[in-house]
This record gives sequence, structure tokens and C-alpha cells, in this order.
Amino acid sequence: MHAARLALTSFLLFMPLGVSAQTAKPVADPPKAESAAQPETKKAKKPRSEAQKKNDERMRACGKEWRAAKAANKTNGQNWRQFSTECRRKKKSG
Repeated sequence: MHAARLALTSFLLFMPLGVSAQTAKPVADPPKAESAAQPETKKAKKPRSEAQKKNDERMRACGKEWRAAKAANKTNGQNWRQFSTECRRKKKSG
């Protein structure tokens, strides 16, 4: 029993070394001269559509209502997700 456990432990200890050495890929450093010469440029964001802007306004208004209702303990057992879904639906239709 002891010999079998010792053999298994030895096998498990030395197996990852051989496997990782065979499968490890060399990591190449990027050329430093080229990367230093080119400054990073950020991609310009696409402007928000009118529908997205209206949704943002509804979300901000619902957020204000949620904070007021939560402070007054008038959420009626709803969580934010339930409240916001109902609030945005009301604001979108009327």
C-alpha cells in the first residue's frame, strides 16, 4: 500500500514537468523600437442613436424615481430590475 502511494505521488509530481516542457510555446517579445515609435490611437466611438438617447433619459428618470421610492420605503417589495422594467414601459407608452 505504501509503495503504491509513493509511486503514484512520484508520478504525479514529475509528470507536469515533462508535459509542460513539451507543450509550452515560447513567448516572443514584441519589437521595442517599433512599438515605441507608434503612439496608441483610440478608436472614435460611434454616436448614440436617438432611440438610445431616449432610453438613457428614461433610465435616468426611473433611477431618480427608484431612489425616491426606496428612501420612502414604497417599493412594494420590488427590486430594481422589476421596478425599472415597469417604469420604462410606462414612460415609453405615455
